[in-house]
Amino acid sequence: MPLQIRRGTAAERTGLTTSLAIGELLYVTDQGKLYIGDGTSIGSADIAGNPAQGGKGLIITGFTSEEAQDATAVLFSNGSHTNISFSYNDGANALSAAVDLSSYTGNVTIDGIVEADFIGSIFAADSSVLVDAVDRKFFGDLEGNVVGSVIGDIKGSVFGDDSTLLVDGVSGRIVAPVFANVTGNLTGNVTGNLIGNTTGIHTGNVDTNLISSADSSTILVDTPVDFQTNVRIDGTLTVYDSIESVVYNDYDRLTRFLQVHDIVGEGGAGVVIARARGDSLSQTPVQTSDVLGQVDFSGLNSEPRFVRSCTIKAVAEGTVTSTAIPGRLEFLTADSSGTPTRRAYFDSFGAVTFDVAARITVIGYNAVPALQIAQFHDTQDARNITLRRARGTESSPLAVQTSDDIFEIASVAHDGTSFVNTSEITSVVDGIVSTGVIPSRLDISVSDETGSRTNKVSIKGRKTEFLTVPVLPTYADETAADAAIGGSGNRVNGMMYYDTALGKVRAVAGGSWTSLH
Repeated sequence: MPLQIRRGTAAERTGLTTSLAIGELLYVTDQGKLYIGDGTSIGSADIAGNPAQGGKGLIITGFTSEEAQDATAVLFSNGSHTNISFSYNDGANALSAAVDLSSYTGNVTIDGIVEADFIGSIFAADSSVLVDAVDRKFFGDLEGNVVGSVIGDIKGSVFGDDSTLLVDGVSGRIVAPVFANVTGNLTGNVTGNLIGNTTGIHTGNVDTNLISSADSSTILVDTPVDFQTNVRIDGTLTVYDSIESVVYNDYDRLTRFLQVHDIVGEGGAGVVIARARGDSLSQTPVQTSDVLGQVDFSGLNSEPRFVRSCTIKAVAEGTVTSTAIPGRLEFLTADSSGTPTRRAYFDSFGAVTFDVAARITVIGYNAVPALQIAQFHDTQDARNITLRRARGTESSPLAVQTSDDIFEIASVAHDGTSFVNTSEITSVVDGIVSTGVIPSRLDISVSDETGSRTNKVSIKGRKTEFLTVPVLPTYADETAADAAIGGSGNRVNGMMYYDTALGKVRAVAGGSWTSLH
């Protein structure tokens, strides 16, 4: 009868609650392993026993890959080697080797090709230095192909695999296409395609589709460059000195700005002029009264030199904040002396101010109004035209005085020879001026058949004065008077006219026409 020992699955072994007795055997059926008890570990000691009790730590019922790897590593570490050392990583199951050729004096050949980096100096058979690892210099003649970058001086000609001359060592010229970066000065003509970045000083013709400075250095152009066709700049053009656009024999346009987009209601082609204090590398905010930009219109005089004739100027006005820079737009023209003088400006509130030297002339033709002012809002007040007057200056206004004209509106017509003033409406200070009180009157003057213009009516604060005898409207009778006012239903008490049929002055009283005498 065969002898059977204690047996069970791995789960049953690990689920034991008491340890195996010393020497007691246990066979795990689903692992095919044999364990022996040590009297302390509950079902977990292998057949080799506890190393603390003299076991060797080897399972006699199988030899795993891990165990074979660990055993092999011992063979490499125990062996003797020259210029090579081995190390074993048990966790990664990896065996590594390191080669040290710092003191090696023989030949290094790997299938006739150097396939890996070599760190160190290289000496010839006569002990002369071919490659100095410290100074990173190459000494001696090089025969064969060079794969990689060469930094430094190379003296001699360079040929291709088919014996084609690539670099002429005598003339110092590259005579073949270059498909790599060139570091250093390039003197001579490039007759092929130049693909890549060029850095340094350029003194010849460049035929390429790209000029750039990847390291943000300055691209120098010693002489003006003429572009025979259109020039397109896809990014931002920054000019630190000046830019000039010159067009000859084109009377329609000097410069055209084209803007392309499909956003409804947004912009059109335009020019943005920006201003900051400081310098290009350290910009600071503008301040009140700083000129943000201006457009000058100049012409060539007889000297000859270009002289400014007109200017449009933008000025910062008011307090500059993080979200707003109030602005003023000024318009200047030069008089016969050539001095540009401000004539008008728009302030930050939208008001238009005309300076003393300015004159407003609005020209209209046919029946079209020469001047039309429209105001749109839903409140009762309206101020379509405001005429302001003060003594002093714009920056330091002073109070007006008695008899000062506040405003004057003149009606001027042409008599065939010149323009003649025919009538006026004048507002005059009519009394003592005090805080919040300026008495005034409105004078209306017209010209008679002799051309003499006299004041006819003065409308004052408490009365209206007729400076000539007023004449009532004249109608043949009551019916004609009603027709003149649009019907009898439009009668208003106090209306008056002279009735030629009756020879009397008639007035409306109680809704009826009544004779006054």
